[in-house]
Amino acid sequence: MYLTEKNRHNEAGVVYVKAESWQLALEAFQSCLCWRQIFCMTARLKYSTAQNIELAKKIAEQLKGKNRFAESAVVFEQYANDIEEAIVTLIEGCQWDEALRLMHRYDRLDFIETNLKESLLGSWDHQMETLESNEADFTRYKKRLVIVRAEKTKAKLELLDEETPNRPDTDLFSDTSSATMESAYTLDSQRSTVYSKSSGRSSKNRRKAEHKMWKLKEGSRHEDFALIEALSKIVTHMDGLREDINALLITMVQFHYDQKASDLHTRYGNFLSLIQKSLPQIWEEGPEEAMLQPTFGPQSTANSIAQSVRLGQTSQSEGKLDPVITTPPVLRKDVRWRLHVLGAADG
Repeated sequence: MYLTEKNRHNEAGVVYVKAESWQLALEAFQSCLCWRQIFCMTARLKYSTAQNIELAKKIAEQLKGKNRFAESAVVFEQYANDIEEAIVTLIEGCQWDEALRLMHRYDRLDFIETNLKESLLGSWDHQMETLESNEADFTRYKKRLVIVRAEKTKAKLELLDEETPNRPDTDLFSDTSSATMESAYTLDSQRSTVYSKSSGRSSKNRRKAEHKMWKLKEGSRHEDFALIEALSKIVTHMDGLREDINALLITMVQFHYDQKASDLHTRYGNFLSLIQKSLPQIWEEGPEEAMLQPTFGPQSTANSIAQSVRLGQTSQSEGKLDPVITTPPVLRKDVRWRLHVLGAADG
C-alpha cells in the first residue's frame, strides 16, 4: 500500500479498518506501536488469552525501548497480566506516583524496599550530576561569549578606523561617516550565514545549513552564535526539568530523604535563578525588529554603534537573524516545582 511505503502506518491501519481487513490493520498498527488500536484488532480477530498475553509482552517491551514507560506499564498490567513488570517499568521510567499506586492496589509494597528506594537515590545522583555539568557549561559559555563579543567589537571598530583614516574626530556621527560605516559592513552582512536569503530552500533547511557552520571552537567565525545556541539548549533543558524534579522531590520527602531532597531543591533553584538573571546579558540586543533597524547616524551612541558593529547589521539587511540568536527561551514560571516543606516560596 502507498501509505505503508510512505511510513504512514497509522493511516494505513485506519484504511484497513474501514475495509474490515483486521489482520492487515493489526500489522500496520504494530509497525507504528499504536498499541491501543493493536488490541482493538486482536479483539476483532478473536485472539485467545494466551495470544493476547504473548503479543502484549512484545509490545510492552517495544514501548519501553522507546522510553514510553507509562504506556508500557499499562500494557503489562492490563493485557499481559504482569503486575510485577508493570511496577518495575514505572520505577525505571521515574513514574513514581503511578508505581506507588500499583504497589498499593496489588499489595506489593515489597517493591518499595527492593526497587523504589534504590531508584530514587539513583535518580537523585543523576539529577545532581546533570545540574553540575550543565551549570559548569553554562558559566563557561557565558564567560566566553563576553570575550568573543568584545573581540569582535574591537576588531570591527579598528576596521572602521582604517576605512575612514581622514575623518575628523568631531565628525564621528556625521552623515558621511554613517554612510561609510554602513557600506563597510554591507558586504560582511551579505556574506553572513545567519541571514536568510531569497533562495529555494525552506526556512528549516536554511537554518540547518546555518547551524552546521556555527562552531564552538575558539576563534571560529560564528563562535558567538554557536555559544548562544549552546546556552539556549541548556536553558531549555533545565527549564524542562521542573516536573521531573518536583515529582522526585515529593517522593524523596515521602520516604524521609529530606536532606538529599533539600540539596537538590537548593541546587536546582539556584541554577534557575542564575539562568533568569543571565538572559538579558546573553540576548542583550532585544527584539529582532530593533536589531534590524539602522543604528548608525547622528543619534547613535557609542554602545549602539558597538552593538551594530558586532552584528554587522545594516539598514539594508535582506533577511532576519535566526530566532535562536534574537529571542531567549521562555521560562515556564507558571510550573510550580518548589516544595514549601523544603523551605521554599511558590515557584
